Amino acid sequence: FLSISTGPLCAQKVLYSPYIGTEPSTRFEVIGKAGSYYWVQKSKTKFSYRKVMEPWLDDKQLKFEIYDERMNLLRTIPSLLADSLIKEYLIPADEYFDQLSLQSADQKTIALLTRYTPDGDLVRRDTIAELPPKMKCGDFLLIRSQDKSKILLLGFETVPDSPSRLHAILYDKNWQLLCTNEYSNVHISKPLVQYEPIDYPLENYNSAPVKLGNNGEWLMISSGLNHNYLLFHFMGMDNRFVYKEIK
Repeated sequence: FLSISTGPLCAQKVLYSPYIGTEPSTRFEVIGKAGSYYWVQKSKTKFSYRKVMEPWLDDKQLKFEIYDERMNLLRTIPSLLADSLIKEYLIPADEYFDQLSLQSADQKTIALLTRYTPDGDLVRRDTIAELPPKMKCGDFLLIRSQDKSKILLLGFETVPDSPSRLHAILYDKNWQLLCTNEYSNVHISKPLVQYEPIDYPLENYNSAPVKLGNNGEWLMISSGLNHNYLLFHFMGMDNRFVYKEIK
């Protein structure tokens, strides 16, 4: 028999942004939402073919585009990549949009923070950390806690003929330094390598082997002995840690 529903029907409303360019010459990536605004990274590609391991680095006219809730283009901001760039993180949040650049400098690596309001006004630009020289793109991880109140920057330093040295720098959501620790242990190794020069922080919903708690403590899984894994618990506000083999 035929059954007809007389209940209310829901209509879906879709908003589109303005035309942003042709596929062969324009490349863009949606970064995320800061406040009530959507941030997009856009460029003019230099070549029709690019290396997967080197996104954006050879592109021209690299910039951020900011759209309002109705997908109207609000403004455009240049997003220049320094020649000394090692790695860059893009971090959208409720109150700000942050750009963290790790760059090589004179016998050191610096972490340069650029902060914008959600609608694109520059409000802060300063160096928030110094790390050892000669660190590479895959040596860094950035992790954010579930409530987004804490941010953890990890740097894995290769030390010849010695265990690698782990640098852990903990910040609050406004990048005020909470604690800096260094660890050297034969069992500590990189749990994950982020190969992309431009990347995003690891969040609580990512299936990543590093998790940052709202209290600043953090967990990390790395390869261990006998093909097993090691689970590390770092206390966060000091240099204490414990680990256990997972069989």
